Amino acid sequence: MKDGLNIAQDCGKSSGCFAPFYPQKSGYDNNYGLEDSAPHIYKVTIQEGMSISWLTYRANCDYTNFGEFLPSAGYCGRIAVDIDGPDKGANTVGKDYFAFMVTKNGVYPEGSPEVYRNNQDNSCKSDWKRCASWVFEKCNRAYLN
Repeated sequence: MKDGLNIAQDCGKSSGCFAPFYPQKSGYDNNYGLEDSAPHIYKVTIQEGMSISWLTYRANCDYTNFGEFLPSAGYCGRIAVDIDGPDKGANTVGKDYFAFMVTKNGVYPEGSPEVYRNNQDNSCKSDWKRCASWVFEKCNRAYLN
C-alpha cells in the first residue's frame, strides 16, 4: 500500500497518525478509536495531511464472517482515511473520517449496496457511520444537516 504515497509519517502499527477518538452523531464509539491504537492496523500520514490506515482480513480474500455484510463479497480488508489528518478538522466519523471495504471484486465505500446486506443510508443519517458511499454517490454531505 505504501508504494506511490508521499509519506510524511509512517506510524506502522504504532499510534500517532490518527486521532485517539472519532465521535459520531450518537456519541463516542471506541471502535473508531481503534484506528490509532490497534497494533494490527497499519497507519501513515501523507504529505498532504491525510491519514490512511489499512487492515488485512485475509490475503486470499475469502473472509465472509460479517453478519451485516454481503457474504459473497469475499473480503480482503479495510481502508480508513481521515481526510485532514489527526490534528485538524472535526475528527468525526462522516465529517472527515471515512472507510472503505476491500473485496475480491474491488474497493467499495462503506454504505454502498455492494458491501452491505441492507441499505445503510439510515445509518449514515442517524449516526454518520457508513457515509463514504453517500458522499461519493450524492457529491455532498447533506446528511449533516
